[in-house]
Amino acid sequence: MSGIGPVEPGGGEDSPWFTPPPAPGHVRPYETLVHTAGDRERPWHRALRRTALAAGALLALVVALGQPPSREPEVIPVPGLITRIDYQGPAGPVDTRSRSFAFRIRFHLDDGAPDKPLVIENIRPPYTGFTLHANPSPPLTVRPGQDHRTVLRITVQSCDRVPRNASHPLFDITVSNGRAEQRIGYAFGTAYAEYLEQALTLLCPRSVPRSPQAP
Repeated sequence: MSGIGPVEPGGGEDSPWFTPPPAPGHVRPYETLVHTAGDRERPWHRALRRTALAAGALLALVVALGQPPSREPEVIPVPGLITRIDYQGPAGPVDTRSRSFAFRIRFHLDDGAPDKPLVIENIRPPYTGFTLHANPSPPLTVRPGQDHRTVLRITVQSCDRVPRNASHPLFDITVSNGRAEQRIGYAFGTAYAEYLEQALTLLCPRSVPRSPQAP
């Protein structure tokens, strides 16, 4: 039977539709959409590869735009570097009956994380002849940029254990924050040293020998 029909594509290796059979156990590079040098790329392979590359680039862009910008972790300074303690003056007259005197101090936190405030754990007097009472008493919480005031009352238990020649006695103060706990020795400055000398003159008087009179 004979007739005129559509022209059928010719066979052979020169045909654009010819696909050589793969060797046993061999995976054709077309299956991974990556062509090695020397491979003859078919038109539909080329279109498929371009579509896959474009989709991959678009997916990478979407992922990159959806991620928040990376932030470096916040470093909190050690508490001793950001704590300021100021002497604020006497809190009443020297009490000779109870052998005590009181003064005000202010704690200030220069820097730090809002969720990790400074904590004043303990305040110890500079001499063994003193006892100390704080009002309000520790622990005291100080947040960044804020002040916290307290009154320290010192009672002299023994004048013999209080040196009179110490110009700047150091209070032993324990402070902590989210990073560390430290014990720091803190002097309240010249104004406090002068006030302490005046208080001890009243509470621990000492006899001053008279100079010999000239003949």
